[in-house]
Amino acid sequence: MKIIKNIKNFCNTILVMTLMTLSPVIVAGGLLTPSDGSLPPLDLKDHHVKVVIEDGYAMTTVDQIFHNPHAQDLEAIYSFPVPEHGAVNELTVWIDGKPVTGEVMEKKQARKVYEEEKAAGREAGITEKDSYKTFDTSVSPVRAGQDTRVRIVYIQPAHVDTGMGR
Repeated sequence: MKIIKNIKNFCNTILVMTLMTLSPVIVAGGLLTPSDGSLPPLDLKDHHVKVVIEDGYAMTTVDQIFHNPHAQDLEAIYSFPVPEHGAVNELTVWIDGKPVTGEVMEKKQARKVYEEEKAAGREAGITEKDSYKTFDTSVSPVRAGQDTRVRIVYIQPAHVDTGMGR
């Protein structure tokens, strides 16, 4: 009976360790998907996450590089899950090797500017909050056969209990 109990505890420990190992990947990962839905999400080539906890807040920086293996330029949607109490404070997309950092504006005005820039053939992106969990960013163009880098930075309150931040 004691052996079975120890095996059960061992299995529970492995499960918890596995979930702890996987959870940053699950929480801190975005997808870059062609907006017309005709193609699968683009290949994730590189992924880095940095978290700094200071004064009761966690600032998370996620830097991802996607590869467009297709023969044509695409408009794509970058979807990123943000925690319930998280707030995005930076989104930068590298288009043709140049960083383009977003600025906050009213939703209708932002959509109008995005459509105008895209129609004029210029690089453009727009981020819209889908729900409290997801921010969707339209990116155009995602160049054929090339990489696109995306960096998102968000801040959230850190749960502090008896001096330990979680």
